[in-house]
Amino acid sequence: MQPILKKIFVICLMLGGWYTSHADARIEGIFELDHNKNISVLIKEILPLSATLAPLEEKATLLDSKRFSMELKIKKPGLFSLYIIVGDEANKSPYSATIYLTPQSNLKLYFFQEESASIHCRFAVIKDPSTRSLVMMQERINQLMRNSFYNPPSNAMQAKAYLDSFYKASDSLLAQKKLASPVKKYIDAMAAQSFQSGLYQYAKLFISEKQYTSEYLMLAAKILPKYKNPFILSFSASIQNLIGYLNLKIGMAPYASNKSLEQIEKQIQILKEQGFDKRINNQTIQSLLNNYVMRYKATENFEKDKEAFFKLADKIEDTNMATVVKDAFSNLKYTIKGADIPPVVLVDKEGNNVTLDQFRGRYIFIDLWASWCVPCIKMTPYVKQLEKNYEGKNIVFIAISIDASKESWLKKMLELKLDGHQLLDQNSEFAKKLNVSGIPHYLIYSPEGKLLIYKADMPDSPKLKQAIDGLLNL
Repeated sequence: MQPILKKIFVICLMLGGWYTSHADARIEGIFELDHNKNISVLIKEILPLSATLAPLEEKATLLDSKRFSMELKIKKPGLFSLYIIVGDEANKSPYSATIYLTPQSNLKLYFFQEESASIHCRFAVIKDPSTRSLVMMQERINQLMRNSFYNPPSNAMQAKAYLDSFYKASDSLLAQKKLASPVKKYIDAMAAQSFQSGLYQYAKLFISEKQYTSEYLMLAAKILPKYKNPFILSFSASIQNLIGYLNLKIGMAPYASNKSLEQIEKQIQILKEQGFDKRINNQTIQSLLNNYVMRYKATENFEKDKEAFFKLADKIEDTNMATVVKDAFSNLKYTIKGADIPPVVLVDKEGNNVTLDQFRGRYIFIDLWASWCVPCIKMTPYVKQLEKNYEGKNIVFIAISIDASKESWLKKMLELKLDGHQLLDQNSEFAKKLNVSGIPHYLIYSPEGKLLIYKADMPDSPKLKQAIDGLLNL
């Protein structure tokens, strides 16, 4: 090759390489809808276990009421979750799918809505084989789950056939030669998690005389090799399914949650023996311990239990994660009768800082609620009536909202015509320190700021009035 031609050839290669590394992946979505509806679209990168960077996340640009378009600057091929919501606040139809993109992708997707309002993607017209297979697998899983909901298996044989159908679906797709390697791994993980979730859903069909059969345990163990899959944590049920297996290994039901620290320690030992990635171990131990915290009832043995709990928390290799778990248990001291009010700073509707210590000198009734909590709102008239009944008595009523949005809180207060002591805790610090797992939640403190009743009866219950009357000597 002549020198001048060789130089031109090298320049072309360099330009080609530059263009490839800086090309944008383009995605277009078209909605086949009868009426114009609000549409929101978000795309988020799915990273394997080995990833250290934060995932890419972007919102799509809506071209009109039935189309969206977006361009992503990506340097290498990868998997992405596509999240779509069609409709407004009162009538939303969510949809999610996994797609595969390269720096040169030009992907066009068609979505339609059934009479049931569910959204689907026309996977047959997707040109890229990797994305087509990913969407097809998700649609097949959804269909299998819908069928089992309306026609659930009635015996172990039918349940086994249902579970095997997930692997049949994945095997047919994985037989294709043109699929990218990450796509194959992701589809395999999809089948594994669907299999395991279904196995625990129909656990009773595999159990004979309340004993977990060896066959059932073998089926549950089928998922273990899949936890070497780099995309296993992409699925929300993965950790819970692994805990289901650990429960079986110590002779408990797969969804058993009431466990002692000794039982959890055995499970951690079994987990560590599997040789999983430390992120899987960390998240599993964290989940086991968080579940223990949610069900723990603090007693006079609190400090001894705390010491044992901390030893298990130290098995989490992520120090920040371990600290959060330890703090959650330490905060349980605030749930013990006679505990002090947690030192949390709240704000009123004018934005002023408020602490509950300011209300010492009277009994304190606390109503934990939120604008989005329907049961809370149903109790509002009864709380108002209680406050009216005890007006002028030695008790103060304080409502603490855990709304993340101050605007939503203010709007709902105006709508419900709420007055009196209305406070906001946007980060739910008060609820976290008191280990509150659900709202509405009502507490009563003494005039000295000591916890008297951790979980009071509902405001519409005569028992609550009797309890307050007893405190006030009425």
